[in-house]
Amino acid sequence: MDSEAAAEGAAAPAATAAGEQLDDTAEWLKEIRELCEVSMDAEAIRRKLKGRAMPPSLRGVIWQVVMRVRSKPDALAGQELPVAEGDTPLKQDCVALAARYCEAGAAAEAALEMEGILGFYGRSRGVEYDPSLGWAELLAPFMAIPLSKGDRYNCFYVLMSKYAVKNMGEGAPCFEVFRLLLMYHDPELCNLLDSLKIGPQDFAATWIRSMFSHWCAGPEVVLPLWDAYFLAEDQFFVFFLSLVMLINGRDYVMQLAESPETLAKGLESLPSQLGADDITDMCELAEHFSLVTPQSFRADYSTSVFGAVSRRATAPAVDMFGTLCLSVPVETILRHSEGAIKFFLIDTRPLAQYDAAHLSYAWHLDATLMMDQPAIFRDELARVEDALASSMQHPCFLHTGEDEDAGQLGMVVSQFLQKHHRYVSVVKGGFAALERRVAAYGDGGSKYLVRQQLPQGLLPGRGGGFAALE
Repeated sequence: MDSEAAAEGAAAPAATAAGEQLDDTAEWLKEIRELCEVSMDAEAIRRKLKGRAMPPSLRGVIWQVVMRVRSKPDALAGQELPVAEGDTPLKQDCVALAARYCEAGAAAEAALEMEGILGFYGRSRGVEYDPSLGWAELLAPFMAIPLSKGDRYNCFYVLMSKYAVKNMGEGAPCFEVFRLLLMYHDPELCNLLDSLKIGPQDFAATWIRSMFSHWCAGPEVVLPLWDAYFLAEDQFFVFFLSLVMLINGRDYVMQLAESPETLAKGLESLPSQLGADDITDMCELAEHFSLVTPQSFRADYSTSVFGAVSRRATAPAVDMFGTLCLSVPVETILRHSEGAIKFFLIDTRPLAQYDAAHLSYAWHLDATLMMDQPAIFRDELARVEDALASSMQHPCFLHTGEDEDAGQLGMVVSQFLQKHHRYVSVVKGGFAALERRVAAYGDGGSKYLVRQQLPQGLLPGRGGGFAALE
């Protein structure tokens, strides 16, 4: 066989494989198109796209299906969309963002459409346009995909209703959520930023407000990022993306720790360094952080972070330790696990109370010893830490549930966090809440607690001994 024939023979299998791959891709695209246009099955689409990039030609219709606005009525039909005379902040933002997200020949028309949509959105809510609210940044990415004006408005409306953080003011709950998640996953970095008096509000406000569109270069970065966002259908995904961004920049934090102002400004602009090739890894890491985080924080903060203006004043239903670390409900602890998480339960009540009733898998660490007998406490703490290290589980602290014991537990938890133990949480409501839950199960609740038979007429006392019944 001559060399030319040999080359043809070698090329034939490669050509066949390429042809088969093209056929598979065409069939895959056909199936997705049918799911979008016929069944509009969002979950089936998510399964089809698992591990694969979203096809740009179908992005618009896929977003509509997974956001559940496909075939919704056109809310703009018959409406006169307001366009202001002269140069206004709204017009300026629309022009600048249309230039970023649209081709040069289409930018002017897109800017007018954005101005009309945002003007209508504000007018229908009785709210004047304010650049600090980030509306234009959240609409602009929709201008980069082929959608009708009505479909763009419907998608934007869902984004604003479901995904956009509503309160970005000073002390807003969204910043507390971010800090708690950072403390859970990287207490060393969180403690360092705390010591520098740098909080999430100092660098992450534009990340959260714009779902990263403020800083990212343009549609080649933002659209794949939002693909993952909508496919995850997770309001809190922006917080996990922010965790990835900050933790990946921890070396930068360490280098500039002596210049807090420069550090805060540098951190804020970190997303500007993202390229299209970074998005897949970033989103996979964000999904990992989500999987290894107790999901109960969502219920605690969903209303205060994403709720309507009239409901924002409601304080989050968090534990007394809510600003120290994450809290988990007693139901989760009774299961001993949540998804991929298994909890290493540390019962900090006095020994007598622990002996009287405790969960079989709880480790005991008497918090009262920290002040009363510090040497013994250090030995007990070392024993618990050794067991924790070998368990690969998430440490969760159980206290009495009484307000007067909060200080003791707070010191123990703070010591764990200062030693950079990750994944630290406390049981919401403590042992008092746990006992109430067990009692609610009736006879079936007896399997959860190991109880000691006490001498008649005695109960475990608050100080660690026993108290007589009155």
